[in-house]
Amino acid sequence: MPSSTSTMNASSEPNKITLQELQEHDGIKNPRLWAVLYDHVYDLTDFASVHPGGEEMIRSACARDATALFESYHLSSSIIAKSYLNNKKSPSKSIKYVGEFDVESAKVSTNNSSDELPNDAAIKFTFQSPLSSIENGQQRNIYEIMKQRIRDQLMKKPDFKNRIRKVDGLRLVNAIFIIGGLLICQLASQYIPSLPLVVVIALGALAGLFHHLTMVHILHDVGHGSFTNNTRFWNWFGTFGSYILGQSFYCWTIRHNVAHHVYTNMSELDPDVGVYEWNRYLEATNTNATTKVPAKVKSSSTDRAADEVNVVSKMYEEPKDYKSVPVNIMAKTGSFSSLPLLYASLIFYMQLVDFVHYWTRHVSEGVTFASSTLSWTTFHFYLSKIVFVVYRTILPGYLFYKSGGVIGRSTLEALLAFVATEVVAGILFGFLSQINHISEKCAWPSNVLNEMVENSNGNGDLDWAEIQVRTCIDYCHDSYLWTYLSGFLNYQVIHHLFPGINPWLYPTLLPIVKQVCKENSVPYTIYDKFSDALESHVRQLTLFSKKQLLNNTL
Repeated sequence: MPSSTSTMNASSEPNKITLQELQEHDGIKNPRLWAVLYDHVYDLTDFASVHPGGEEMIRSACARDATALFESYHLSSSIIAKSYLNNKKSPSKSIKYVGEFDVESAKVSTNNSSDELPNDAAIKFTFQSPLSSIENGQQRNIYEIMKQRIRDQLMKKPDFKNRIRKVDGLRLVNAIFIIGGLLICQLASQYIPSLPLVVVIALGALAGLFHHLTMVHILHDVGHGSFTNNTRFWNWFGTFGSYILGQSFYCWTIRHNVAHHVYTNMSELDPDVGVYEWNRYLEATNTNATTKVPAKVKSSSTDRAADEVNVVSKMYEEPKDYKSVPVNIMAKTGSFSSLPLLYASLIFYMQLVDFVHYWTRHVSEGVTFASSTLSWTTFHFYLSKIVFVVYRTILPGYLFYKSGGVIGRSTLEALLAFVATEVVAGILFGFLSQINHISEKCAWPSNVLNEMVENSNGNGDLDWAEIQVRTCIDYCHDSYLWTYLSGFLNYQVIHHLFPGINPWLYPTLLPIVKQVCKENSVPYTIYDKFSDALESHVRQLTLFSKKQLLNNTL
C-alpha cells in the first residue's frame, strides 16, 4: 500500500489507488483522510484542521469520491482546484497528492450475483475538471456557466457576497422565534398541569409546526454550513438539535448532504427519497438496474448522440425493481388517504432509523461512513436519544406524580402531546420534502446506473448539475406562505446546485439558473400552485402503487 504522503515522480507512472486502499484511509481504520477529486486521490489530513468549512465537512467527504461535494459547496471551485490541486507533486503544504483512483476496483464484478451494487465511488458523473484544459469546440458544462455568471453578476455586489452565510437581523430574529416557540410549546404542553387537555393537544400540534420549522430553517442550514461562518456553532447547535428533536444531527448530515444531495433520486443510494425500500437481500432479479454490463462500443458520433438521447429518456422511465412501504400500502388500500398517515410517522421513523444507520455505518445500500465507537460523536448520539426520551415521555409523568400534580402532566396526557408534536412535524416535513423529488416531472437516474459506472468519456447527459435540475421540482416561488413553511426549499433546484449558500438568497440566484437551463435546453420545472405540485406527487405515487399491485398479483 502506498504511503499517504506518496508523490508522483515526473518520469514514473502515477500510483493507482484501489477502492480498498481509499476506504482504509477514513480517519478511523487509518488516521489519514483520503478523498477522490476529479479521479485523483488526495490526502486531506493536514488540511482538515484549517478547512474554512470545518473539519467535519472534510471527514464526511473522505474515503469516497468527493468531487460533487467539492463542486457544490464552492462557487469558485475551478479557481480553488487550480490553486490547491493542480500541482500533483505538491499541491499545497496541507494537501498532498497520492495517486490516481482505480475506478475499476469499485465496480461490481461481472462474476458476482446480479443484485450486488457498485460502490458509490464507481458512479461517475460528468464534471468539467479544472485540472484539464478545455479543448477547441468543447462546450463548458452548465454548472461552470452558472458559477461564472454568479461570480460576474452577483459576487461583486456586497449585499450578496456578504450574505452568503451571514445571519443578519431578520434571519436571527426568525431563528430565535422558531427555537423559542418550539421550547415554549414543548414545555407548556407537557409540564403545566393546569391547562385543559384540548389546549395541551393544540400546543403539542403547534410544537410540531415549530419542530418542522427548526428542521428546515435552522438545522438544515447549519448542516449545509449556510448558517453563519462559525463552524463551532454548527457543531454546537447541531448537537443541541439532536437533544431537543430526538434525531441524530450527525447521521442526518451523512444521510442528507452526502447520500441524498450527491445521488439524488437514485433509489439504492438516496435514503431521503421515501418511495424506496431497497430489498436486495430479499429478492434478486435478472433485470436489476444495478447489474454491471459491458460498455457498448460507439462506432460513430451519430451512435454516441443517439446513446445520449437514450440516457435522458431512460431517466424518465419508471424506476426498476423498487419496493416501498407507502406504495405497498397505497396499492393494498387503493386510496391516497393512507399517505398522510404514513407521512405522520416520518419523524418517528427518522428517530429510530438513526440506530440502524449508526450501528451499521450505512445510511443507504451504497453509502457508508466511518465513526469511532469511542468518541464524542458516539457519546452524544446515545446520550441525546436518552435525554430526548426522558425529557419528552418520562419526566412529565414522573414530576406530575412526585409533585402531586404541581408540575408535569399525567403520563397519558404527556404522551398525547408528544404524539401530536411528532405527527404534525412528520406530515409537514413529509409532504414538503417528498413533493420536491417524487413527481411526474422528476427523473430517476438509478435507471442509468450502468451508464454512470461506465461513464469514462464524460457523457454530457450524465452531467451532475443537469441531473440535479432534472431530479427536482420547484413550486410557489411567489408565495410567502409556502416559501416560509418550506424554509425556501420550494427553490429545490437552486438548493441542490448551491447548498452552501444562504437560502434567503435563492430568489436572487433563480434568474441566472433559469436562463442557463433555457439556453442549454435543460427542463426546469416550477409549479405555480402548491395544489398542482401536490397532485403531481400523488399521481406519481399512485402510478407506483398500481404497478406494485400488478407485480404483486402476477
